[in-house]
Amino acid sequence: MTSFHLPHYRHDITGLRAIAALAILIFHIDPRFSGGFIGVDIFFVISGYLITRNIWPALANKNFEFSSFYAKRFRRLFPAYASVLACSFIAIVFFGLNTEITHFGVSAISSLFYISNIYFYSVSDYFAPQMQLNPLLHTWSLSVEEQFYLVFPAFLLVCSKLKNKGVHLFLAVAAVSFLLSQLLLEHFPSASFYMSPSRFWQFMAGGILAIVHFKISSAIGAAIIAFSSYLILFLCFVFFTEQTVFPGFYALFPTIATMGLLLSGNTQNSLTWLLSNPLCRFFGNISYSLYLVHWPIIVFYKLLISPTLTASDKIILFGASVCLGYLNWLLVEQKCLKISLENRNKQTAWVAGCSMTVLSFPLILAAYTTFFHSKSQTNMDSWLNYDMQARAGQCFITSASLRKEEQFNETLCAPEEQDTSPKILLMGDSHSAQYYSALKKLLPSHDVHQYTATGCRPVYDIDNEEYCYQIMAKAYSRLQSDKQYDAVIIAGRWWDVDVPKIDRSLHAIKPYAANLFLIGPVPEYKQALPKLLSRFGEKSKTIDKVSKLSERRKIEDKLASLAKKHNVNYVSVIDAMCSNDQCIKTLGANEPIQFDYGHLTHNGAMYVLQKTLFAQQNQQKIKLQ
Repeated sequence: MTSFHLPHYRHDITGLRAIAALAILIFHIDPRFSGGFIGVDIFFVISGYLITRNIWPALANKNFEFSSFYAKRFRRLFPAYASVLACSFIAIVFFGLNTEITHFGVSAISSLFYISNIYFYSVSDYFAPQMQLNPLLHTWSLSVEEQFYLVFPAFLLVCSKLKNKGVHLFLAVAAVSFLLSQLLLEHFPSASFYMSPSRFWQFMAGGILAIVHFKISSAIGAAIIAFSSYLILFLCFVFFTEQTVFPGFYALFPTIATMGLLLSGNTQNSLTWLLSNPLCRFFGNISYSLYLVHWPIIVFYKLLISPTLTASDKIILFGASVCLGYLNWLLVEQKCLKISLENRNKQTAWVAGCSMTVLSFPLILAAYTTFFHSKSQTNMDSWLNYDMQARAGQCFITSASLRKEEQFNETLCAPEEQDTSPKILLMGDSHSAQYYSALKKLLPSHDVHQYTATGCRPVYDIDNEEYCYQIMAKAYSRLQSDKQYDAVIIAGRWWDVDVPKIDRSLHAIKPYAANLFLIGPVPEYKQALPKLLSRFGEKSKTIDKVSKLSERRKIEDKLASLAKKHNVNYVSVIDAMCSNDQCIKTLGANEPIQFDYGHLTHNGAMYVLQKTLFAQQNQQKIKLQ
């Protein structure tokens, strides 16, 4: 191993930034490019490499200044972000619903202080549908990067003082970060994705290249490494999906591939031009601004113009993102970098404090007051904060209650009382829990025993997440030991992968259930129904265009066949709510039947049950009298 020195500027790194930015942009415009999200990982490795390359020699020469480093980071990153934040804020105030303004305010404050990764981890999963319309979701990676910048210079200082042992410490910390990423995937996958400690190893993977390396002496060797790296990235782009367990082990592939391109690019070879051509350099130069602007543009386009994207929409979004990204780079990024200050570090600190304070004030008003709310909006907006009345945190384990089996209160949810009251067992995920309050209303003399948890289909499956397995095991054990239920109701947000599991589960349940009801899927939408109703109106064809009805019907057909095979009662929610391709959307004036993408309100569940389970022909099956 030998130390090495790089030219001040490398066009191939600029081109590598272009690959990262374009991969993310295309992925967000068209999710069929399923592995494009690894563009963020490419950025992480590049950032680690460049920052280490700048800091490590300065530490060796004893001329590194922390204040100068942080001032440069602020001038490089903050102005372009502040301009996008300000424009997004204006757009959400003028065109957003009240709840969208509130949510934007909270996420904007967290991103302004570079903790949005923590905020988004606390509220949901990156790929969750409700997160896909937050204009600032993409800032999570900027927060991870800034958190890295905050601690990394001091860490490098320690490593530099330890000389050779410092490299060993560097590698040890990187290994611990990688192991943490892998371990978190097993119990807290969102934490592994969002939290900076489980991502630092990717920055450090780039950083180690700036400290030591094996010199590639031949152009042929460099070309082979470059070609292999391109191939790995291509395979990741094509085969990685939102179901890929990530980051952890699978993040090694884009990380190593990026390291390979950084390493091979230091030696002129036959593939260097792929990253150094003018087109790649253009996109690489504007990559930061392109990343900043693209996601708000996509979100506002979906919210205000077309919730579902056609081919022409995707072309428009690509062009708009590139144009506005270029303008932000030219008019903000470049202009701010060229501003001359007499005492740069001191004045930059003063500007940083003032600008963040000024920006914080309207964002706090948006997040925690109704100052920017419109009084003319219909009450559809209020349904977005609807409480499902499902005994959340006790009998319905949610993400807010940390999805721990220990949170489940079996004494409350399924009391062992020796009375003669008819009993019903309700099992499943949130799409089962949504029926609890309606069942209690329609059957006041019945005991409804509830075993429900977010994401837990009512199948006895050893491959389930641990908390799902434990809760469903309790339900199955209770069913088999008590044999006291007059009816068993299972419901869930069913997917194709669930079909064989349901087949086995129906076979297991039927001997212990006198009356077994399998409730089918509900109609779903790509956005929350109250938002669609508020923006487009109930009679708008736009709402039907973003319906997932055809997808849900395919699952419905498979479930109905299973119910017939096992001779159990099948409850078709789609038949109750829909006629042909048109589904009921409201119950009276300004009352949606669903409060988000698909969950039923209390009255929505009442409507469905009265048209199905409690129809005249089914009343005797569940002993209404």
